[in-house]
Amino acid sequence: WENRLNRRLKKYHSSRIFPLISGIIMQYFAVVNSNIFKLFCKQKDISKLTKDIKKQWHTNDPFFIAEKLGIVVSVRSSSIPDFTAQTLKPSGYPTMIAINSAYDEMSRKILCAHELGHAILHNEGINHYTIAGSIEQERIEVEANLFAITLLDENINQRVNMPVERMPNYLLKAILDYNLHKD
Repeated sequence: WENRLNRRLKKYHSSRIFPLISGIIMQYFAVVNSNIFKLFCKQKDISKLTKDIKKQWHTNDPFFIAEKLGIVVSVRSSSIPDFTAQTLKPSGYPTMIAINSAYDEMSRKILCAHELGHAILHNEGINHYTIAGSIEQERIEVEANLFAITLLDENINQRVNMPVERMPNYLLKAILDYNLHKD
């Protein structure tokens, strides 16, 4: 990609802004590659964490695990279109997970596992309106998706024939979304 990028930018080399643009682009790719490495290391930690949680509690039931961790889970109907679930971490109150009751039992388990991932892995309160579409939002969702899949499915690596930690988020999300069904 660097060679292709350099060829395309060569014609702009005589311009004054070329050094600035190429420097910014190279810094961006260095940051992205560094973040991918950090994310992969963290993804291995997430897989280990879910194994440890299952070993400690002798279950992969996210509702049971949430209860043991003092996380309040509420399954209720919602008037908000397309609402699935949300994690709330209000200051001075217990962490809460809200799940739409329109989904079947297995879907609720998937949604709870995903939101439990947010509750355990992310210290900040979740506010999708301020970070939507950002690299930070992508990282947060990758981690929660990976947490849900590795918590609920011990044999995922054998079924997909690749380490789940190396899966891109669109595959992790597709696996989860494929299994979501409304009652």
